Amino acid sequence: VAPTPRPGPYPGPVPFQEADAERFFGRAREVAALVQRLREEPLLAIAGPSGSGKTSLVRAGLVPALRRSGGVWEAFELHPGPDPLLALARLLEPELDPASGAARVLAERLRTEPGHAGSVLRERARKQQRELLLFVDAFEELGTRVTQAEERRAFTACLEGIADDVTSPLRVVIALRSDALERMARELPFLAELSRGVFFLPPLPREALREARQDVEEGAQDLLGDVDDPLVQRMRAEGLDVWWDLIPFAIIAMSVLGMVFTRSRLASAVLLGTVGVGM
Repeated sequence: VAPTPRPGPYPGPVPFQEADAERFFGRAREVAALVQRLREEPLLAIAGPSGSGKTSLVRAGLVPALRRSGGVWEAFELHPGPDPLLALARLLEPELDPASGAARVLAERLRTEPGHAGSVLRERARKQQRELLLFVDAFEELGTRVTQAEERRAFTACLEGIADDVTSPLRVVIALRSDALERMARELPFLAELSRGVFFLPPLPREALREARQDVEEGAQDLLGDVDDPLVQRMRAEGLDVWWDLIPFAIIAMSVLGMVFTRSRLASAVLLGTVGVGM
């Protein structure tokens, strides 16, 4: 009987999930800073360039860190999309039948009573005896996919109602591209006020790559059989500066190879050609 194939050790060009926390490297300082900030502020914004790892930072860094911090945390994730009030209504009351129209009724209530969202979540936190984190990812969708300014303001009023008290068990974290921050802040007073305390996610520092390289080497050992593989030796010999800009392409290539090859040196040979090093 053929053995069951194991998943490759490389995630590829997708955000990390909470289950990937053990192989999420290089952002320990940022995670610790966010945990501390959330103790003092109920609402935080994380801004950074597209692809800088904002989603991974929250899913695989912040959420696991909060769970380890001693409290009982539950995390929810929301993308605004073209109808952010409806998306929020479905998150607040997931048991509502989409075909019944009840979620739309709740969305209209949120438009006129934005504080209702906070009331629902505070009651849930009280009943379940836990703290709740609402993560609004791709917040720039509010400016690119929502056509009505009134809708944008109503949604942000709901977020303010959720994160209106530092003593509350509720916390809100939003993530958005840094190039959208100034443009959106001109229209949304909510974001203009928040911008004074935005957490700007810097590029991954080069010293952090040493942690990430450990993950790459361990994955290569699992995939290829030993760390003496030519790829790993090449990375060690040529240093971080040479490989820095190629790491994202290497991760993509190795994620594909991890699905195709098992313990095969052909994998590293193809990888060296794929990333264009010395070929």
